[in-house]
Amino acid sequence: SAGEDGVAVDLISLTADRAKLRVDGRTIEAIYYDDHRTLYLALPKRSLTVTDLTGLSALEDAGGGGTVVAPMHGLLLEILVETGTRVARGDKLAVLEAMKMQHEILAEIDGTVETIAATAGKQIAADDLILEIVADEESEETDS
Repeated sequence: SAGEDGVAVDLISLTADRAKLRVDGRTIEAIYYDDHRTLYLALPKRSLTVTDLTGLSALEDAGGGGTVVAPMHGLLLEILVETGTRVARGDKLAVLEAMKMQHEILAEIDGTVETIAATAGKQIAADDLILEIVADEESEETDS
């Protein structure tokens, strides 16, 4: 469902990277990648990214997000930050090309880029380290 609208989707067949779906009676073939948190779909006329939000609050509570890894195998087209760059949650950090689509890699936390481990123009594997962000320390206010 999307908002108030619902769509019936049936899985017809599934291989390692392709799915055949029946969406409201129409058959559609999609290329996909699932990193166990986000499902990336390449459809004939558009692409779609679906994120599982059910486990995100636990990750945020654990203070994760500073280690930025590749969500899938692909060509790292560009890295848009440098060591020492201040970033905010949601800032675009890098662009990865996979499955004939470009995927933006976004910051999950506010902080400063400490390490850049990958090189633009090179192939990287899923879960390869791209960069590390040191989280901002939250200032604690004390009553005087």
